[in-house]
Amino acid sequence: MAYLGTQLDAIRAHDLGVRRDAEDAVHQLRVAMRRTRSVLTAFRHVLDRDATRQVSDELRWAAGELSAARDTEVLREHLVGELARLPEEAVTPGAKARLTAYFDEQTAQGRDRVREALSSGRYAELLDALERLVARPPFTGQANEPAQDVLERAVRRTHRRLAREAGRLGDLAPGAELDTGLHEVRKKAKRARYAAEAVEPVVGKRVRRWRQDVKALAGTLGEHHDSVVAREVLRGLAGEPGAFTFGVLHQRETERGQRLHQRFTEQWESLGAP
Repeated sequence: MAYLGTQLDAIRAHDLGVRRDAEDAVHQLRVAMRRTRSVLTAFRHVLDRDATRQVSDELRWAAGELSAARDTEVLREHLVGELARLPEEAVTPGAKARLTAYFDEQTAQGRDRVREALSSGRYAELLDALERLVARPPFTGQANEPAQDVLERAVRRTHRRLAREAGRLGDLAPGAELDTGLHEVRKKAKRARYAAEAVEPVVGKRVRRWRQDVKALAGTLGEHHDSVVAREVLRGLAGEPGAFTFGVLHQRETERGQRLHQRFTEQWESLGAP
């Protein structure tokens, strides 16, 4: 439970940072929420799932309310940077101004959504529920077993779920279906990474290398998902001033996605069991 207590402290600290508009606070708050939720899911044989399910669901809701603001921040930095790297002849009049206006609007909407969520009674109840969970953990009978055995089994289960999800990719059609499948693999990889992170103090360096490899794999898939979202935005801007430039950027994102898919394939083939 020390790990959950640490994540609760992180949620409260980054919550304060968000309210003060601290740099990167939204991202850090969302990560702390996702870490907490991943651990509740991965260790459901130790923590009664019936008792933690509502908290887990509410963490998913809260992290989702932060997503638009964070995703906009990442996408803006990436596409503005890509635009700056285009040759002059590929940048049509109005392209930069239209991209800036789009992201200004999305940023404002994302911030409003974050403020509304963090000011809600639903979020306050979530924090109270987390406090109660850390203070009185709903342990199952497995909590009485040797810690190393229980924790190792939990990490191996996250690997099996990750492997099952990755195994489905071969049956998916290229395009939107495969993109969705890769995103699902990414979520399983992040859950496996956070589970390994939680047990590392007990299990030690035997799991450290695997965690680092899974983190790298999840990072590749995160970039791939960013590329998918970037293409959606650029398609939406196709009829706007600067459409030719957005088409050039779309092609670059398509090629980027293909490279990232190949990188993921190589990483997956080299990833062993924990």
